[in-house]
Amino acid sequence: MSEDVIRGAFGLIAAEEGPPAEDCWRRVLLVDDDPTILRFVGAVLKSAGYEVCTAADGLEAVAAIEEVALDFLITDWRMPNFDGIELCRWVRQARLPHYIYTIVMTARSEVRHMVEAISAGADDFFPKPVRPGELLSRMQAGTRILERERRLLFLSRHDELTELYNRRAFYAVGRERWEETAATAAPLSCGMLDLDHFKRVNDELGHAAGDSALAAAAAVLRQSLPERTIAGRLGGEEFCVLLPEYTLSQACAWANALRNRLAEAVICCEGGTLSITVSAGVAERTPDTANFEQLLDRADRALLQAKQQGRNCVCCCGPSDCG
Repeated sequence: MSEDVIRGAFGLIAAEEGPPAEDCWRRVLLVDDDPTILRFVGAVLKSAGYEVCTAADGLEAVAAIEEVALDFLITDWRMPNFDGIELCRWVRQARLPHYIYTIVMTARSEVRHMVEAISAGADDFFPKPVRPGELLSRMQAGTRILERERRLLFLSRHDELTELYNRRAFYAVGRERWEETAATAAPLSCGMLDLDHFKRVNDELGHAAGDSALAAAAAVLRQSLPERTIAGRLGGEEFCVLLPEYTLSQACAWANALRNRLAEAVICCEGGTLSITVSAGVAERTPDTANFEQLLDRADRALLQAKQQGRNCVCCCGPSDCG
């Protein structure tokens, strides 16, 4: 493609209206061994608000994908070293943090070529020469698919009401944190939290008020979480927090601060306003703590002690308490 053709094509971009990039789905890797194509298509995407990085072949693309979290991959078919079809196969087999919407861009237009590209893992098949408006419309279609895929992924790992990890995901991520911190002998504490007398809220004000209380408590919890901390809803009104690099005394101080903050919160619901308190049990990993599950069990026993002491308090499980 000549520079004159590129300049002429840019004049069409404004005429061929395409939707702007969504703020959350705009990271694009553009792969082609023709620098003129990279400049032209890159300029089209940037004009619509996409963040574009480029690669000259599939091998460069693999390195970029491993380094940067991407939303879209647009790749030429025929390239030296590692072509677009091989790149599509690699993307679909790689263990990536999230789905990448992939478009193969090629002058090949036969149905068998489209079938081969889709079979290799491409989501779309785009003919050359590139028409800006059509490209941006296809990007918008890809955005809708990414939104749905990411939402489903989020719901598979999170509780929809509280947006905290669900029980299965919390245990999976918690075991990972256990292994990470065990390898460095860094402190690790756990807090088990239970909203006090929550059944009364549901019985007296209804389940809608109960849901409001759970969502509000989770919001306060999320706002209070230190860095690298993970939190999950284990079920009902019970939450669990894993605190890497927190000693027992630090974790107890954090739990007490959370307890005070939650007690001061006023929750609005259909029946008016309500306030809730929380009981907490905290435990720290000790040399005799066998595994992640045992740490949680010790925090759970400390939580039971807090309930027995009248609720709205924090009990800390030291080595002598939870042996």
